[in-house]
Formats: sequence, C-alpha cells, structure tokens
Amino acid sequence: MSSHDCLVRGTVVLVPGTDLLAVRTAIREFLESDDLDFEVLVQEESIGLKADVLWLHIPFQSWGGAENDDVKSLALVLATLCREPGYLELLDFDTGDSEEHLCPYFYGRTDQDKLVARLNYGIAQLKTWTEQLVDPECMVEIERFIRAQSRIANGPEFYRAYLSLEGGQVELEFQVPADSPVVMLDSACLAAISQKADGLQYEKV
Repeated sequence: MSSHDCLVRGTVVLVPGTDLLAVRTAIREFLESDDLDFEVLVQEESIGLKADVLWLHIPFQSWGGAENDDVKSLALVLATLCREPGYLELLDFDTGDSEEHLCPYFYGRTDQDKLVARLNYGIAQLKTWTEQLVDPECMVEIERFIRAQSRIANGPEFYRAYLSLEGGQVELEFQVPADSPVVMLDSACLAAISQKADGLQYEKV
C-alpha cells in the first residue's frame, strides 16, 4: 500500500534559549523517516523559530490517523523541549476516512500536561466553530465553566466564608470546584467578591 500525502503542523512554546540546532537534533529521527532535509525545510519556511516559539508545517509521506508512530515519536521529543503543553495536528490529504483526515497528537512533560493540552485543543475547536454564533463575553464564561468542571481541574479546595448582616453573621462552608455546576467559584473570585461586598470575609480551611 502506497503512502499518503500528509502534513504535520503545530506551534511549540520552547524552553527559553532553545535554538534550531537543538530542534534539529531532537526531530532528526522523524526527518529521517521520510528522508527530509532540515535546512531545506527551514529555507522553505516549513520550520521556523522566533522568540522561543517553534513553528512546524512539514509535508511528508505517511498515513493519517491516531496511530502514526513517527508523529507519536515527534510529539514525545518535542515534550522534552517545550515550556508549555500543546499539540500537533496530522493531516492526511489522501484518505477517504474522515476520522483519519485530521488527528491531534498531544505532548507535554507529564501525563497531566498532555491532558491539559487535550482540554486546550477541545476549547480551541469549540471557539473556532462557534465564534460567529456566541457573544465573546458568553464564550469566556463557557470556557471558564468547562475548565472548572473538567476532570483534570485542580483538586477541590475548601473555604469558609462569613457574611456580616444587620441581624448577625452568616457562616458558609463550601468547596471549589463545587459539586454543583451552578457554583463556579475559585480563590480569585472570592477575593474579587470580598473587595466589592462589605462584611464578607473568607478563609481556606
């Protein structure tokens, strides 16, 4: 079976000071898998590096889908250079399978980082397809809700809040993220509320 015309693309935020030589060394095996020339790719602007941000837009011969070993290996080596988790996209222009036309590959220094990259990718896709349909202010709230309720959100923190009223003081205890999706509080929200609400104090317990 002949290989397909494919493309791997992505933007990688690198550890400060990482140069093209380090990038070349890291991705050497991927380039050799399709006999690609690093210098030529740089000249053609298929690989670029500026201000510690690596830009990849590399055409090569392979197969699409989620099980491309060469792209998996590329994501693994980029994880050793990255400052932030992220993703690569593998595009197969010759496949008849819509599920294999575009597949993301997530990278990060830890498994948790890869989950963060996956969440970021999902939110980015949501924004792409709904930006003309949803007000920007609403999208901010949607993104915040998704992040607060995701399974990779930080573990719950417990707070005790005191609200002074004319008839006395009300004491509340709650956790964030909360079990109820209606409650979306974090320490930053509590601090902002306490600045605007007279008589409100809170503490982490």
